[in-house]
Amino acid sequence: MSRKLPKKDVVIIGLGWTGSILANELTDEGLDIIAIERGPWRDAPTEFPPNYAQDELRYRIRHELFLRPEQTTFTFRNKMNQTALPIRDWGSFMPPNGVGGGGVHWNAETFRFLPSDFVLRTHLTGRYGASFLPEDMTIQDWGVTYDDLEPHYDHFEYLCGTSGTAGNLRGQIQGKHATGVSFVDTGGVEWEQPADLVILSAYTMFNVQLLLHSKIGKPYDPIANAGVIGRNFTHQTISSVNGFFDNKKFNFNPFISSGAIGMCIDEFNGDNFDHGPHGFVGGAYMGQVQTNGRPIQTTPVPPGTPKWGAAWKSAVRDNYLSSVKPGTGIHGSFYSYRDVYLDLDPTYKDRFGRPLMRMTIDFHDNEIKQNAFLTDKFAEIIQAMGAHTVDKQYRKGPYDATDYQTTHLNGGAIMGADPSTSAINRYLQSWDVPNLFVMGASAFPQNAGYNPTGTVAALAFWSASAIRGQYLKNPGPLIHA
Repeated sequence: MSRKLPKKDVVIIGLGWTGSILANELTDEGLDIIAIERGPWRDAPTEFPPNYAQDELRYRIRHELFLRPEQTTFTFRNKMNQTALPIRDWGSFMPPNGVGGGGVHWNAETFRFLPSDFVLRTHLTGRYGASFLPEDMTIQDWGVTYDDLEPHYDHFEYLCGTSGTAGNLRGQIQGKHATGVSFVDTGGVEWEQPADLVILSAYTMFNVQLLLHSKIGKPYDPIANAGVIGRNFTHQTISSVNGFFDNKKFNFNPFISSGAIGMCIDEFNGDNFDHGPHGFVGGAYMGQVQTNGRPIQTTPVPPGTPKWGAAWKSAVRDNYLSSVKPGTGIHGSFYSYRDVYLDLDPTYKDRFGRPLMRMTIDFHDNEIKQNAFLTDKFAEIIQAMGAHTVDKQYRKGPYDATDYQTTHLNGGAIMGADPSTSAINRYLQSWDVPNLFVMGASAFPQNAGYNPTGTVAALAFWSASAIRGQYLKNPGPLIHA
């Protein structure tokens, strides 16, 4: 039986970007707030001192900053007719753990989504016709527009010190009520934290898992195409182009780098180009963004090089400084589909006896076509730069949970204007439980070709503004379905 703590005005689950934003905004209203975080406290001087902050073995290989699969994991399958199995080691994404959440390993790449991204179905059907889209593609409008979020993008970018010159600007009540949350501490003691307002701001997967375990919202059924929790789960479509140059003429200094230092081409993102002749929708930015020339994993060699031995060592030595490596490539959208979703696994359970979150995800032809077209385009640029050899690493199916892309998992508790196809309204408020707000990328109806942090934060400020300006004055649904 849970021990009961003193009641708070607000309880926030997860203290990453969105949880921190909401905590700060609502304490300004004089509310008494508690944040509950599963992982450890992070302190920059002791956690990331300069003498080992760059330790690739500790952080990239052994994943010290991330959730350990033995703590909790997910099950994974590509198709609905397969049996999902537990993920034993993080591969295609790395779930955050601890205060700061995914922001702890953020590269500081901060993008704004395109205005058309927020009204995607309306925009694409208007331009190309409804028959142009794959029949099983489930993209939809967000219920919020770029103009709504623009001042909140400003707010976040000012907070983070985002700098540079912009390339383009302006291109039903169910009677349920959340009483708080229950959690288990490190000593195994179960607690209940009562609160008048609950803000769910955990990582994408855990937002969805908590909603399903709490029986809030109807679980998504891909056969009936009904329900909302778990619907429109997406990732991203990433590929790279390795370019090899004359080592007597070129030195790219790959170890002198930072996550957000680079050059990106945006002409092929979103609907910035005519997709009609190409038979797909969606896009990507093409980036020369070098995060680090990590010595364990950054060993690109030209095609045909032996996998080991003296010849391989010589090729690594000769090409390390004169090649453009992974990190250089295509960062693409992943649109939503009827058969890509999250639900609770019927077989596997965590240490508390709760079903694990099950991922059913695979690439569709639209994303494979998109990636092939854009990878070829970027390879042309690398070739024009003077590379003597270009190695195109296309993204191919099936989706591989062991091959890292990004940690940008999205959807599953999506926002929208229709409670039959969305879990939360345009203010990120649960349609079913009006004193519950759900933050983060789990709200995205589909994923654009950009990194999500800026949009996640803008949505958090947008929601906080609605809570402060409307909800606290008159608690209840902000929109009546």
